[in-house]
Amino acid sequence: MELRDQSFGLNAGEFHKGVITGGDNKKAKHHSSNISVAQQRRIQQQSSPSAQSDEYYLERLRSETHTSRSDYSKHLKHWYKYFPSENILLVDFSDIESKPREVLLKIVMHIGVAESEARSYIDQLNDDDVQQRVNAAMNTSSTDKTGGSSQHSLSERPRLKKQIEQYLHPFAVNFNALLKEKGYTWQLDG
Repeated sequence: MELRDQSFGLNAGEFHKGVITGGDNKKAKHHSSNISVAQQRRIQQQSSPSAQSDEYYLERLRSETHTSRSDYSKHLKHWYKYFPSENILLVDFSDIESKPREVLLKIVMHIGVAESEARSYIDQLNDDDVQQRVNAAMNTSSTDKTGGSSQHSLSERPRLKKQIEQYLHPFAVNFNALLKEKGYTWQLDG
């Protein structure tokens, strides 16, 4: 059985840029790609988020898969049917950036570590390590697959941003109502 990428005509172990890896690097073979520079440019342009229409994103946003994953209040209500409220901890993502040690303390105590032991553990953490974890969390949430900020992309497309906000508004309202019902003092914007 031959393993081959039919779209690029590459064999197993070959990469689009033309390098075959395997065993000894001295024996690595180089092949010219079967795809032209013009085809490479077209693929790159078509895969750019800015090349897609607003409707492209709105269709995906409205899909059942996305909607089912995005309706946090619906999912949380399901969990609350089976677990008491005190067993579920919801954390405001903005607190991770603004007060990471407090968030860590809250989480560690929530899982059952005594406050004095939790504080001792949190106090031992190096500031650089805490900040590195915060930066990793912030970069994961705000960077799209092209390396750009998803917020920046939306600011360049105000009409799309408004349509997305309008679509998501009822989800935020329901989630905020649930937060209030469960005694949380923070809420989602929207």
